Amino acid sequence: HVTERTTSFVIGVGEPYKPGGDGRVGDVWGGLLVRNSNTGFAALAVQLHLTRLVCLNGMTVPHEEAVLRRVHRGLDIGDLEVKLYAKLRDLPARLRKGTDTLAATTRIRVDDVNEEIGRFLENARQPRRLAPQIEAAYKKEEHASAFGIVQAITLAAQSLSAEERYELERAAGAYAASSLS
Repeated sequence: HVTERTTSFVIGVGEPYKPGGDGRVGDVWGGLLVRNSNTGFAALAVQLHLTRLVCLNGMTVPHEEAVLRRVHRGLDIGDLEVKLYAKLRDLPARLRKGTDTLAATTRIRVDDVNEEIGRFLENARQPRRLAPQIEAAYKKEEHASAFGIVQAITLAAQSLSAEERYELERAAGAYAASSLS
């Protein structure tokens, strides 16, 4: 996605993975989400990213902080290379852990989906105006679980600007991780 503020892209890594084998999550492609801005709107950010192939919904890996986040002032390319190498050494294992976390969210029951969406928006400090979009997205693939909530969030994110989508996908990953604790 290229906008006036940012450029974002996802790089696929390896082959798709089917977590859990239960068929509910489906194949997931691990990768890296890279976002940068030439305008100063956002810092350079590299994050582990999962894309569910059946619907092309994406989210940042639930158990990870950013692989790299650096403001543009005083970037040292050598330092960036060292830090990236250290963070990406065990990339496949870290992506698999993320897909396993996503699969585990299918077992976390959610009784009141609309209430849970409201709680998610409040905890993630996302605008309440997104609730109807997320609720409509949930109805397309109903699954009364934390997985269903994550799916609805990431599906609704597809209709937003690249900057809003990035924030919502990050929040979806955080929600998935917090639903297991």
